[in-house]
Amino acid sequence: AYAAHLFKRGSIERMWPLKVLRFLVATMVTTAFSSVMKWLAIPTDCLVSTQTPTFSESVRGEGSECTPFGTPEVFATVPMILLTLSYIIFALVTSYLSFEVNP
Repeated sequence: AYAAHLFKRGSIERMWPLKVLRFLVATMVTTAFSSVMKWLAIPTDCLVSTQTPTFSESVRGEGSECTPFGTPEVFATVPMILLTLSYIIFALVTSYLSFEVNP
């Protein structure tokens, strides 16, 4: 809406907020992707890693087995999976719009 308003008024020299926003989003997606994905995968990390304490141990206590899809861990696992899928879609769209459309 901001860009349309600027084009309508003919003052495209004030586009710097959109350029800064585009740069920050593209940078966040390209440089922080692996960190965000690792953070979002914490509830299921015990399925592929032997690091302790696991998320299940943090919730149930020391010595608990890895059960990210058991109760009560599932209440954190399911939202994290949905957020992960949303972030992947956001990253793909942002990467496409940042690099493909404007080479």
